[in-house]
Amino acid sequence: MALEAKCPECARRADLDDDMKEVNCNHCGFHALYDEYIEIMKGRAAVMGDDFQTNSDRRPF
Repeated sequence: MALEAKCPECARRADLDDDMKEVNCNHCGFHALYDEYIEIMKGRAAVMGDDFQTNSDRRPF
């Protein structure tokens, strides 16, 4: 049974194999080793955090 992950390309469900070595998306064809997937998702989280910080710095008049 494969575990589920979020595809960084199409945001749909991707599968993490039983050995936790590869992430594959059957919807868009995304494929990465698990360590690469984690780095991609960490990068996306950092961007989201930066965007949130930028938006929360704006003060309404």
